[in-house]
Amino acid sequence: MAAYDVTDNPDGRPSIKVSRAAAAERRRLYCAKFGWWQGLKNWRAAYSDQAMASIYLPRHKMHFRLRPGTTDAGIFEDFFLREPYGLPGGLKPKLIIDGGANIGCSSVFFAQKYSGASIIALEPDAKNAALCAENTARYKRVRVIQGALWPRDARIEIESPDVHNTEFRVVETTREGPGSLPALTIPALLEMAGAERVDILKIDIEGGEYDLFAGDAEWITRVDILIIEFHDRFRPGCAREFYRALCRYALDFDQQICGDNVAVFLKGGQKHGKIEGA
Repeated sequence: MAAYDVTDNPDGRPSIKVSRAAAAERRRLYCAKFGWWQGLKNWRAAYSDQAMASIYLPRHKMHFRLRPGTTDAGIFEDFFLREPYGLPGGLKPKLIIDGGANIGCSSVFFAQKYSGASIIALEPDAKNAALCAENTARYKRVRVIQGALWPRDARIEIESPDVHNTEFRVVETTREGPGSLPALTIPALLEMAGAERVDILKIDIEGGEYDLFAGDAEWITRVDILIIEFHDRFRPGCAREFYRALCRYALDFDQQICGDNVAVFLKGGQKHGKIEGA
């Protein structure tokens, strides 16, 4: 694991400085992935002192923008230097929902891997959402929405604005106006997409998965593959509520662990009704 020093940026959010040993290891990964010269250029850009850096992705034939000194570089590396999910070959998803899209790494990954899929990318933070929209602009089937997944129609706001760029948590609010965002349900997103099912649902919502699965989650019977990162460190019980929902709706499933993520392959849930008391 990398060692980090944490300081504050001028905007009050924490800045991340990677240890020398970790930086050297990451340079090796960049060169192995992009070739020696392009890898070195990309590595220098990712760990520069610039406010914004542009990294060239030869396979995608595009530049990807990120903010050095933040968690952006680590997320970028997860998706473009490693295989983040280990999904099986031969998938042809039509609809992907990217819950917690951050700066667009996962959305670009999905758009490149599944060129026929429509992707809805949700991100609550305004700066992250703007960068996500910029990074996915060349993919016309990606729609970026500043908002968050939630179990019901409501308004939400960011509870923790002064954290790392990956750790924004939201809470429900009755307040209208600046800072208030739309909370979007899976059924609403399906209706928006004109689809009956979600082929791939990615959930990385910093503890919001507790709320998403604790209540009425019958929509889960309309999902084929669900990729989730649990955040019990922020809110104990996230994983428990997820697996309770699988039992509540009598869902048969297989799963595989991929780093911080769990990829869950749901089977035949739509054939079963809700099990009362589960």
